[in-house]
Amino acid sequence: MNSLQFNAGDDPHTRINGKGREEPLHWPSSRYFQIHFEQIHLAMAEMRQELELLRRELADTRRRSGACPRCGRGGTTYTSRNLS
Repeated sequence: MNSLQFNAGDDPHTRINGKGREEPLHWPSSRYFQIHFEQIHLAMAEMRQELELLRRELADTRRRSGACPRCGRGGTTYTSRNLS
C-alpha cells in the first residue's frame, strides 16, 4: 500500500507509513508556503510586464496601420474575401 493511500474509515489526518503504522500528516511549514507565494508573485509580475509590452506593441501596430490604438477600427481591414 502506498503511504498516502487511506482505508475506508481511516482518520483523514493520518497516513500509513512504510511500516504499516498510522502516523499524523504534517502540513508543510509556513516557510514552504512563503517561498511558493513569492514565486507566484514574481511570475505574476513578469506576466504583467509582458502583457504591458504586448499592449504597447499592439497599439503601435494599430497606430502605424491608421487604426484606432484602443479598438483597432479604421485603417486596413480584412474580410473573408480578402483572405481567400
